Amino acid sequence: MSLPNPATLIQRLDHERSRGRLWRARELAQQYPRALYDPELWLRCGETFLEIHDPERAGRLLFLAGSRDPAHGAAIALYLARHDAHAIRRHLGRLPSLDVLPAETRLALAERGIVELPKPTTAPDTPHRLGDLLAVSLALALLTLTAIGALTVYRWLTG
Repeated sequence: MSLPNPATLIQRLDHERSRGRLWRARELAQQYPRALYDPELWLRCGETFLEIHDPERAGRLLFLAGSRDPAHGAAIALYLARHDAHAIRRHLGRLPSLDVLPAETRLALAERGIVELPKPTTAPDTPHRLGDLLAVSLALALLTLTAIGALTVYRWLTG
């Protein structure tokens, strides 16, 4: 499934907010920032969270969108006060690089010791190995039982 372009999402978000359908605007604001990064979209999503009185979530989106609007300052400060560098790194985890962020946001991150994103880790292929091991074990058990059954039948017939 491909996502609509950010401008379309912003229009949908603004439309829902203007109609007073904050519940729908909230659904959109929760869904799309996880899927793509666009500063204007994240700014609008952050404003939506401010409107529904969720300042911490708003602060995260507004900070990462690069907002310097004084009206957003309290929410951004709340977010930064409640989250250390490790937590902020987790919030950045889906971004391709810090270069996509506005310069002011990169500078604020650098002040907190975040100058690059963590390298993606690859989990060991344990589920596949366990599944393969189980399949081989079952095949060996089936062969063993078949051999025992054939030997039993042979002894019974020649008995």
